[in-house]
Amino acid sequence: MFGIFQAVYALACAQRLMSFCLVVAGTPVNRIPIMAKQVLDLYTLYKLVTEKGGLVEVINKKIWREITKGLNLPTSITSAAFTLRTQ
Repeated sequence: MFGIFQAVYALACAQRLMSFCLVVAGTPVNRIPIMAKQVLDLYTLYKLVTEKGGLVEVINKKIWREITKGLNLPTSITSAAFTLRTQ
């Protein structure tokens, strides 16, 4: 039962994040972000990056590998940092 509530919460957060991108940043989300042949979980990406101190901290400390592990992405993706920043 908890899984259903977690999924609904994650969906609501992802929708709020997409709205934020459109309203504040002026950048609409026109396509579903895909990485390693799977849909990129924007909510989890946002949560992981903010837990590490935000985008600037993740970039400066070069800890994208930790972010990719948290997203359960394959370690074989050598362009993960670039791909995640541009999604």
